[in-house]
Amino acid sequence: MVDFHLRMAKQACLGLHDMEPPPQVAQGKITLLEQRALLRLPGKETFVVAEVFKVGSKIGGRMLSAIGWNFSEHFLSVTENNGRETQIAAWTLLYTAGDKWILETLDGLPDGGTCTLSNIHSLMTLGEKASNHLDGLSNFAYVSSPADRRLWAVHWLVSNTNEWTIGSVQVPHPDMPWHRGSRLFTSRTSHDHKDQIRT
Repeated sequence: MVDFHLRMAKQACLGLHDMEPPPQVAQGKITLLEQRALLRLPGKETFVVAEVFKVGSKIGGRMLSAIGWNFSEHFLSVTENNGRETQIAAWTLLYTAGDKWILETLDGLPDGGTCTLSNIHSLMTLGEKASNHLDGLSNFAYVSSPADRRLWAVHWLVSNTNEWTIGSVQVPHPDMPWHRGSRLFTSRTSHDHKDQIRT
């Protein structure tokens, strides 16, 4: 049920892109992504997902009120080790787009890599300082799950009660595009994190 509500919230996320003119990324003649920010997140020696992503816990001053079923199944058993400092890019979607178009656009970019769950927790903790949407629009990042070795889109947003919700959806998702204005976070490389995750 939680995943259903998260999907509905994400599908309702319509909005205008940011007005600043940072670098843009184009596929063909259509510019899909506009870079909003570039930041560095500290590394963490050990990051136990179940210890920090708990309903009722505080993340950056906001309570985590809901965790989706997919996230619970594929990520709550994960422990990340030897996490390194990571450069993270924040992008704004200029058009509604599916995962296939987004991943094709990111392919080959130095800042187009997957994130870790530690990265996501740090981003949520920083809130607006990390260019998170706090207005009901979606924030998301692509994460590899050690449970099935597949790519998932982990998404988080602030509800109308000013609380965090987090979930994940399979990639590519056949019926659920990411709406214009959504915030995508990517890391400097896609392979640096492969040896940092275990279940």
